[in-house]
Amino acid sequence: IIQITAIFAIGSVVYSLSLNNHYKSESLLLARSYSENQGLSQYSSLAAMAGVNLPSSGEDKAAQTIELIKSRKFVKHLMTFDDILPSIMAAKTYNSGSQELLFDQKIYDSETKIWKRKPSYLKAHHVYKNLISISQDKKTGFISIHVEHISPIFAKEFLELIIREANLLV
Repeated sequence: IIQITAIFAIGSVVYSLSLNNHYKSESLLLARSYSENQGLSQYSSLAAMAGVNLPSSGEDKAAQTIELIKSRKFVKHLMTFDDILPSIMAAKTYNSGSQELLFDQKIYDSETKIWKRKPSYLKAHHVYKNLISISQDKKTGFISIHVEHISPIFAKEFLELIIREANLLV
């Protein structure tokens, strides 16, 4: 029993050390409308603390923002920025010493920046949906967004890009 337990323990440690680390960057957002009227909207945050939900135009803005971030059109827009598509589709490992993202050379040549097998934006959208997680707390109205990637630097920068572009487009 001890030998079998030791074999599985050593095997699980070796396996876990062979896996790539994944880093999560997260942000908590609040969607606000520029045209909020001064009627009940000024009391909505006070009412939310009391457990009462007053309707406001910020809820529509939050729903719009979430749907925009999930949309294919938004992903297609994000792919126009340098190194976003390769970092999503061809990232192989992350070198923490040099803080450099290494790409799969069978898919993308990072030196010449030429694709050997360029993915469609629909495939990129599928991978993008697996990288991000976005949800809204119905009680408070806060939007929580997470980006998970093998590079902590890319996860942070990509999340900042998503937030910046969503603010510009909504």
